[in-house]
Amino acid sequence: VALIECHGTGTALGDPIEVDALRAVLGGEGSPVLGAAKTNIGHLEGSAGIAGFLKSVHVLLEGKIPPNLHFRSLNPHIDLDGFPAVIPQTHISAPSEDMVS
Repeated sequence: VALIECHGTGTALGDPIEVDALRAVLGGEGSPVLGAAKTNIGHLEGSAGIAGFLKSVHVLLEGKIPPNLHFRSLNPHIDLDGFPAVIPQTHISAPSEDMVS
């Protein structure tokens, strides 16, 4: 798993729960990039899922992963020990191997 489009609630409680679940499923394998469309466009209520899907399609087409805007520091309740996730603060290249969504 190279890219995870998170729900990204942006709350002190919701984000740690999401990251803990990802760590439980993925363990310490790989260095997935964690993104959330909400950092770029805000919360779209019932349309939030389609925004994340469209962002993922854009990554597949363009080969670039957009940054998480306004990210300055990690929520102190999120523990990334043993989970080498990447939180992009600038555009980064998507992995060069074959990608699927």
